[in-house]
Amino acid sequence: MLTKTPHPENGKAPKVAKTEACYLEQVTCPKNTTIVVLNRDRLYHQGDVLTVRVVVKDKEGRPKTYGGDFFRARLVSSDRSPQASSTGHVTDHYNGIYTVKFPLYWAGGVSIKIQLVHPSEAVKVLDRVREVPNKRVFHCSFVDAKTKATNTTQCFSSANSSLLPHQQCDFSKPDVNGTWICEKPDKLPCSAISKCRWDSGKSRAKMLELLSEEEKKLFQKPYLEEELEVDPKEPIHVLKAELPTPQHLPACTWDKSAALGHWSGKVWTSSVCNVRVFTQNDIRRCLANKTVYMQGDSTIRQWGQRLLTVVPLNHNKTKGYLARLEGDNSQWNISVRYRFHHFPVQGGAWCVFFDFRYVVETLDSILGGPNTIIVLT
Repeated sequence: MLTKTPHPENGKAPKVAKTEACYLEQVTCPKNTTIVVLNRDRLYHQGDVLTVRVVVKDKEGRPKTYGGDFFRARLVSSDRSPQASSTGHVTDHYNGIYTVKFPLYWAGGVSIKIQLVHPSEAVKVLDRVREVPNKRVFHCSFVDAKTKATNTTQCFSSANSSLLPHQQCDFSKPDVNGTWICEKPDKLPCSAISKCRWDSGKSRAKMLELLSEEEKKLFQKPYLEEELEVDPKEPIHVLKAELPTPQHLPACTWDKSAALGHWSGKVWTSSVCNVRVFTQNDIRRCLANKTVYMQGDSTIRQWGQRLLTVVPLNHNKTKGYLARLEGDNSQWNISVRYRFHHFPVQGGAWCVFFDFRYVVETLDSILGGPNTIIVLT
């Protein structure tokens, strides 16, 4: 977790020109970066905060004078039981120094894990590349219904200035802010569009064309997801809280910061509110006589797949199984309807174009009511 502190001069991080050359000897070096645990020798109890200072250095061992590095900080239990973990809160001081604070949620041995996900130089490259349109390569096939003649052309999720109006099939829908444009096939109409797919190999090659040879090295070891060495490596022992902790926390609601807390095994424990754990019957009673509409990406699809197993639901297998997921439970009168968002869709399989709809279009077709649940990602 990264928390940014305003730059002392103007309240912003220093701006760097997008075209600045990359010199690897000046890049954050995980091996030379030092981690200092402040007040390591003091006694720590549950509820205290463990503070760590990260001093970033380059390949030559010189301290860096600017920030922007992306760190992932965790605290993990060193004891066999319970297997607990939590996230550290990283503050960037924009001078090559970072402060990481770990709230101590449990008693026992704890070990510090800090990973350099991307050095600041790689973050700048990602920021630049992110703004480049149509860097992912998609293709759609057009099929003649009578002759079965097929023509495959490239498609784009942003306007392509190199295509003249008569050279393109524009499936965009401005009213829902959706853009999908394909190169027009030579002998087939735009209405003959059939299936589309993402070309991962060509997308990767196109992405690499946007990087210099030096920049490519930023996304390899030792600059990518490299664990930093904590010295000394011995775990820190956390004692039980000196003061009694509240036995009853308020229930977690939408206005509570439920993300503050830790994992204990596979159970999430919030430090500010009581997270309700639903049993199978709780889930059934909550969803009884309701229809759940899920709209979005593969993350929300996993939710739908989980409900198929937990409720359980009879899986209604449909032709467009990549775009849709449907299940019902007649005993509890529960229905789940999932639809993937419209193109662009990243996946190696060919997807039937007309199986996909924009989320807004699906929402407009739902009647709604007290027994309708809508989940969006």
